[in-house]
Amino acid sequence: MRLRPGWLTCLAAVTATLLLPGAASARITLGEWHAVGGAERGLLSDGERYVVTRSRAGVDRVRDTVTGASRRLVAPACDNGRSIARAVGSGTLVWECASVVALGGHVVIAEELAGGRQYLPAGFAPFQSLDRQSHDGSRFHVDSVGRTWIYLTRSGYHFADDVLVGLARPEVAYNPGQRADLAVDPDRADGARRLCAGVRRPGGDVELGGRPFGALRYHRPYAITGDGTLRACAGAPAVPRGRVVAALSERYLSWATGRLLRVRPTSSRRTLRHDAPGTVRSIVLTSRFVYVSTGSGAGARVHRARLTVQR
Repeated sequence: MRLRPGWLTCLAAVTATLLLPGAASARITLGEWHAVGGAERGLLSDGERYVVTRSRAGVDRVRDTVTGASRRLVAPACDNGRSIARAVGSGTLVWECASVVALGGHVVIAEELAGGRQYLPAGFAPFQSLDRQSHDGSRFHVDSVGRTWIYLTRSGYHFADDVLVGLARPEVAYNPGQRADLAVDPDRADGARRLCAGVRRPGGDVELGGRPFGALRYHRPYAITGDGTLRACAGAPAVPRGRVVAALSERYLSWATGRLLRVRPTSSRRTLRHDAPGTVRSIVLTSRFVYVSTGSGAGARVHRARLTVQR
């Protein structure tokens, strides 16, 4: 069959498309890129709904990608510099502050993104005592947050450790998941998730300030190690070797080399390929959008494109 020139033009303009398993008529498309105003210096997401950005002027905003609403965030007051938005997960943002006069020492503050309520985690008191126990003054720093815990890690002189701090329960779990086949998971009540065959946490050198088992982001059937290396469960579609710019959520795996972005549903073997507006420096995902940051310095920009599933 011969295609008319007009059809060829339309086909060239169509974004990358892939079929989802189990539904021959379902497809996912990535739409056009749109610049996100006031988002040049920070990019965080809970992988599902919320995205937190920062402008060059240091203004933090939360964007609800389901309702389209956006609001300016009010950073908790610190007596030793500005508090920093460190992690977003399961609708919660965690701020980290070097010192707060009223509380003393190193402080982490949680914020409910749906309503804006800020509060000290219930496990803050036992965590603060643990945080001060360091022979060289090393402090914990926020790594991630979930429905149940805040996960923090620390590296010092010839040692490294980590801790889970309860959001709603006055509990801490010190050095959780100390096995190669377990990933720390702040969403789960027990704080850990069993890894699939083919994925294991990388070993670390404690003498050089590494933990016995390194960091790992895991949503079956994929994982991302702390240095940006992708891993796949036995029998899952292959992933590229070496370090890449990558993001992982329950729904999608995405990675980029240069300006070429790839998005793969965690339930599919097909991969969508799409050019970004520039060389990709970071990626975050939600259920409806892909966000990328490109450029650096005065040229830094954040763009987003809509992910659409059609049946």
